[in-house]
Amino acid sequence: MKLDLSAIEARANAATKGPWVTGSIPWKVWAHGGHATVCDIRALAGGRVEISEWEAASNRDFISHARADVPALVNAARVMEAALFTAHREHCCSPERSPTHGLMGACNELVAALVAAGLEE
Repeated sequence: MKLDLSAIEARANAATKGPWVTGSIPWKVWAHGGHATVCDIRALAGGRVEISEWEAASNRDFISHARADVPALVNAARVMEAALFTAHREHCCSPERSPTHGLMGACNELVAALVAAGLEE
């Protein structure tokens, strides 16, 4: 599955600017120092969550996708971090490889890791 970074970025940009906080009312999420309600969130039976209907649709969209978006972004970051570490260790720090071969090999491995993470086609 390809990670749609443009869609994730669009949801983040459309939502109320943060930081978001919770306070003395446990189901309310606030922004702008507690002066603007982002949404009301209530836990329902069966592990479902209800996000208030009267708040901005962009906030609901951002929140409802967060459970999938955040783990996907963390996974992608870990894949890239591991690929960069491996490429550096095997190609940049290897004395028997020429600089050109090392760079090309590192680039090819990085692209392969990005494809595997769904970040590149």
